[in-house]
Amino acid sequence: MLNSISVMNLDEHKQDAGDSSAVANMQLAMQASALPNKPSEGAKTDKDKDSGGNSLRSQATTEIAFTAFCGWSESSHLEKKLKVQICWGRANHEPMLKLKIENIAPIPIRRVEVQIDKNFVGILPRWNSIRLPQDIIPANGTEEVTIPLICKQHHKLASLPKKTKSSNNVNSESKSNGNNNNNNNNNNNNNSNNNNSDSTYDLFHSQAMTLTIATNLGQISINSESFPIPILFTDNPQIGSSEFIEKWTAVPEKDSVQYIWEGTTHKWNDIRLRLQVNNIICVHQRNVDRKGTIVYCVCSVFDAQVLSEVSLATNGKLNVVVKSKDMWKSKLVLQALRNLLD
Repeated sequence: MLNSISVMNLDEHKQDAGDSSAVANMQLAMQASALPNKPSEGAKTDKDKDSGGNSLRSQATTEIAFTAFCGWSESSHLEKKLKVQICWGRANHEPMLKLKIENIAPIPIRRVEVQIDKNFVGILPRWNSIRLPQDIIPANGTEEVTIPLICKQHHKLASLPKKTKSSNNVNSESKSNGNNNNNNNNNNNNNSNNNNSDSTYDLFHSQAMTLTIATNLGQISINSESFPIPILFTDNPQIGSSEFIEKWTAVPEKDSVQYIWEGTTHKWNDIRLRLQVNNIICVHQRNVDRKGTIVYCVCSVFDAQVLSEVSLATNGKLNVVVKSKDMWKSKLVLQALRNLLD
C-alpha cells in the first residue's frame, strides 16, 4: 500500500482555509475552560528540578498559554474546608496538570502537595510540594496552579492486562468473535489469552489516575477516569514523506498494532480535526475511488516518532494501523486513537 505514496506532492494536499479555521476554533474551545496562571514570584532554577524523588518544592509558574485537552473535572469536596478540580493539558511544550483550589474554610491554605498513584503511563508531578503564587489561598479565595508532569519508568504499572473484546470494536484477526453475545465474553477473553496472533493487541486495562491533594486543611483524593493520552505527544511533529515511507517499511507487519471499527458515524473532516488538535499530524492523504480515504499520520511520544495509517471506507468501516520501534508506544498511540475515534 505504501508503494503507492512513494511520489508525494504534499503541497497538493494542504488543508484549505476552512479547515485551518476549524482547527483554530476547536483549539480555542479547548482552551476556554483553562485560564493562565498569575505571574511567578521567581523563576525556576536547576536546583528546583526533580531527579525522580519528587521531594523538591515548585516555584509558581509564570503566565503561560495552557491548552486544555479535556474539561475541568467535577468538584471534589472536603466538607466546609475546600473544593478541588483538575484539568489535564499542555503548556511550554510539556504535559501539565492544572488545579483549581477553592478555600471555603475561615482560615487560609498555606500548603499544597500533589501526588499521583502509579499508573499506566508512569506520569507524576515534577514536584509534589507546590508553592502557591501568593503563598496562601485566603479564606473564601480561589487559586489555579499549573504543575509540570514527567514520566518515570519506576512509576509505571508493571503489566499490561488483556483488553476485553467488544461486539462493536474488534481486532481484524478476531472479527468472528466480536459478534458473540455477552455470555461468551469470558470465553472470548480466554481465547485471546491463548492466541499468540492477538498478543500485539493488548491494550491498557485502566487509564484511570488517582490523585491526592493534601493541604494544611486536610486532603482530597480524586479519581480521574479519562486521562487524555495526547498531552504526552510533542507539539507539531514533523516528518518528510520519504522518511515516513522509509520508517514505515522498516517496521515488520508483525510488529504493528491494528484496530477496526466495523462502522463509524465520523466523517473524514471530523476525524482529521480530532487528530490534528491532539498533535497527530497528517503527512499525506489518498482518496481511492469507490473505496474511501487513507491518511498517513505521525505523532511523537517522548521524542520517538510513531506512525499510523487511518483508512475510512465508503461503507463506514474505519481501520487504524500503528507502527514504531517501541511496541509500548505503538499501543499507547493506538489507545489514544481509540479514545478519540470511538
